Amino acid sequence: MVELWMYLDAATGEQKGPVPARIVKKLLRKSIIQPHQLVWTQRLSEWTKITSVEPFVAYYRTLMTVWYYMAENATDASKNATRTGPTTTQQLIQLFLDGKVDGMTLVWSQELDDWKPVGAVSSLREFFDEANDEIDRESELIEQIRNVPIEHQVFENGSLEALVAEDGKSYLYDTESKTYVTPEDSIEEELASLREASMETNAKTQGRHESTKLLKQDTGKIVEATKQKSFEQAKADVHGEKKRMRKKKKKSDKWKTKKTNTWVYVNGLPLDVSIEEVHDHFAKCGVIQPDITTGKPRIKLYEDKERGVLNGDGSVCYMKEASVELAVQLLDKSQIRPDWPIDVQPAVFQQKEGKNVKRKKVKIDARAKIRMFEKEKALSWNEGEVNEPAGYRIVVLKHMFTPAEIEDEAFEKELQEDIHAECSKIGEVSKITLFSKHVDGVVVVKFASSGSAARCIEIMNGRFFAGRKLECGFWDGADYTHRESQNEELQRAEKFQEWLDDASSSSSDDEVEETNMEHIGNDTKAEEGHPERKLHPLSGDSDDRE
Repeated sequence: MVELWMYLDAATGEQKGPVPARIVKKLLRKSIIQPHQLVWTQRLSEWTKITSVEPFVAYYRTLMTVWYYMAENATDASKNATRTGPTTTQQLIQLFLDGKVDGMTLVWSQELDDWKPVGAVSSLREFFDEANDEIDRESELIEQIRNVPIEHQVFENGSLEALVAEDGKSYLYDTESKTYVTPEDSIEEELASLREASMETNAKTQGRHESTKLLKQDTGKIVEATKQKSFEQAKADVHGEKKRMRKKKKKSDKWKTKKTNTWVYVNGLPLDVSIEEVHDHFAKCGVIQPDITTGKPRIKLYEDKERGVLNGDGSVCYMKEASVELAVQLLDKSQIRPDWPIDVQPAVFQQKEGKNVKRKKVKIDARAKIRMFEKEKALSWNEGEVNEPAGYRIVVLKHMFTPAEIEDEAFEKELQEDIHAECSKIGEVSKITLFSKHVDGVVVVKFASSGSAARCIEIMNGRFFAGRKLECGFWDGADYTHRESQNEELQRAEKFQEWLDDASSSSSDDEVEETNMEHIGNDTKAEEGHPERKLHPLSGDSDDRE
């Protein structure tokens, strides 16, 4: 049976609770309960300071421990990890949530004999499990809010339980404070159901005077009987609340149709098609959602169960609902291969007749959730733009150049001007970024509107430029920044040393050569430019495609 605890409010002396030990620990970690405050449970004969009674002694000791950890090099994983610290337990938890510390990170404190992985330190594991649980609850709240349309947020009792403000922030109605709070403040919601079952009647009749009296003297059998009665009543209320929650959870197992649909259904695929081929074709219309645990794209290819081979059907999950409509418009009846058209339509999922299969909830690593939230944030509605998803205004052009060509600064400048001129015919261009070191010749173009970006993909994808076939699609959050390898860094250092040696040994020769060049330089000028690299005008674009 769960042990329930009472605690005294430091400011008013009011009794609060009963609540489980995990709630008391959370309040202690968040400094809502101070180390000098008093707590009580049935096995204690009197109220005791929280840091003097288990299970809070060990918890508070770990909370106040100073740690050192081995931080990996963020830019070069091959380099040895460096000792970092001192840091507090709270800071270590934040590093864990930020993905800078994981279960294999080595930590040390005066409580440990040697450096140990975080996952092997049981006292720390409890804190990290709490942090993971908080992220679970936050993601569930976000999912619940996301699935409730604004027009359906008025309930039978006429009061709003959830709303979205004009500034885009989501709020939940806190029944205890009668105010709207953000999901980040919803920890009070968890306490609310337990506080409702607390000794409200006892607190009202006794007040602050009786609470203080309990601490200073033995109140005798009458007070003890009253306290025991109230405590038993509170426990019964808590168990009733848990029973109600279990009943509610059973109801939630029923089949529910989602308000939003981010899946498309595909028919007519080649029987030897691959996940990669489907991904490349459908990524033109939006970012395909990755599996939060594996990182692989959420694409399903269905099989003929009797023969064990593909049957030509499949489904694709996008990050945003707007991509579904775009995919139906652009990819329905399109050719995934030459002379191989496919049918694309919004997917409709229905419960199998007579079956109700419960979904198994997978425990997700905190860093995987953070990666997903960051990806959603990159594609979220951007402030200052009306009804325009930021991720769908950015397109990626590949094979626009080779690393050898881009070494010429004049060519790089000319190429950017050509791209800007051609893309401006499609729509207003906000920014062009050229990744000169990328082997695929990547150029990222940001438009002012998602419609212009979609038209750019339709026009540019498959077009030929300088003998190369271009690839064009929506940006999926990938980082195209080039990072030097050790060999490249060594070669660059050697070339720089050679340049220094040449400069010091031939400075006198350079002066003579410079004098001679003054007479020659005015006679001839090399004509700059790369006319063969220019994009053909859009009006005569028929020759640019296969």
